[in-house]
Amino acid sequence: MLRESIRRSTLILDDVGCDELKALGNLIQGLRFGSKVIVTSEDVYKLKTNGINKIYKVVFPSKEEALQISSYAAFGQKSPPRSYVVKAVEVAKFVAPFPLGLKVLGSSFRGKSKDEWMVKVPKLGTYFENNNQDIEKVIRFAFDGLSDTQKNTLHGLVSSMRCGRDVNNTTFTFMECVKLRRD
Repeated sequence: MLRESIRRSTLILDDVGCDELKALGNLIQGLRFGSKVIVTSEDVYKLKTNGINKIYKVVFPSKEEALQISSYAAFGQKSPPRSYVVKAVEVAKFVAPFPLGLKVLGSSFRGKSKDEWMVKVPKLGTYFENNNQDIEKVIRFAFDGLSDTQKNTLHGLVSSMRCGRDVNNTTFTFMECVKLRRD
């Protein structure tokens, strides 16, 4: 990567520890002027002691904003229909601080009847026992709700990306196969 220092680069590192920050110093020196390095960490002190001065503190959505994010994904509107409010609030509480989780959960409930909400929301609670908010559990819940065809399609897309294939062409091919199976 240091040989590519002629180009401007953007480097994003998630949940970096002290040792990684120290090792990062030499790498940063090899980057071209104008390159950006974004480091995420929950420990602000760790960042400051390693010379990182420009720190942006992420503000998580409020309860109201969390419900809006989830509602847009589930219903395509700012707030849930009246008959869904109680269950929609319950869903939003599971992953309230994580916008991606809110979108994934909301999307997994899109188009579902009120009866399906009544069955799925308690089931969702079993994924979050011990009040543990984990994005992987959100993704697992959404994945478990997919049909076998959707799971196979997703598996094929992920496999194609891992093999370095063009995802746009792969997506088109899968959509063609799904259409042919329906006809």
